[in-house]
Amino acid sequence: MKVLCPIDFSNTSVNAAKWIVQLLHNLGGGEVHFLHAINVQQRAGIFIRVDDLFAEKAQEDINALIENLSAYSDKVKMSTEIISGDPKSYIAALGRRKIYDWIATGTKGLTALKDITVGSVTEYIINKSDSTIWTIPPHVRFGAINNIVLAVDDKILDEEEILQSLKALCKHFDAHLHMVHVKTFGDSIFEYDPAMDIYLEGINYTYKALENESTVAVTLNNYCEYIEADVLCMIHRQKTWFQRLFEKSITKEELFEINLPLLILNAHK
Repeated sequence: MKVLCPIDFSNTSVNAAKWIVQLLHNLGGGEVHFLHAINVQQRAGIFIRVDDLFAEKAQEDINALIENLSAYSDKVKMSTEIISGDPKSYIAALGRRKIYDWIATGTKGLTALKDITVGSVTEYIINKSDSTIWTIPPHVRFGAINNIVLAVDDKILDEEEILQSLKALCKHFDAHLHMVHVKTFGDSIFEYDPAMDIYLEGINYTYKALENESTVAVTLNNYCEYIEADVLCMIHRQKTWFQRLFEKSITKEELFEINLPLLILNAHK
């Protein structure tokens, strides 16, 4: 298992790095590649490149981080890369090339200004990358994964392979999968793709339809708290610009409301 983990040395990103290293250790090992981006323009009259100074300091910080994280695992190989420029397009491009199995990033709940932050790195990666993505809130600590919630809708899932990471987690931790559908106006006769019963064969799972309490995000969060879920999993489908004019992104909404690890399975077709 190979994981790309963007790092900016904030408490949120460091916690995400720690969480993913511990998860990989529990899964038997893997590789984590830490990526730090420096976006500094050279000023006229300065003989020493400012970004070179930042890169040197960043490398020192990454080395210290790896030394700290090594205490959590001797099964996880860690490497580093420092780039100059905007990290969003760089990370998304790597995600589209399927070089990494997962991308792991930190996220945190925002205030009423959340709708203004459409340029956030995490949201951009979700929309522009084809990779499976973990987003880890800053307060979450790694522990046993006993209950996983999978939010489903009435749309067809084109490929069973999209569920690969989720099924692997369920089998490794012997976790119970709670497949839930939040009822919304205009749902079809099927509350979820009937093929899911075939796709999840061999997985210990149950299904439940939930009445929408106020928003899908609030309903899912309340249910996760009720069953003491350890992970929430969502399937993210790419929308065209026209669809985005009329449809609210449930994944984006959940990204800012979530208070437990969120596993995003990208179904970009």
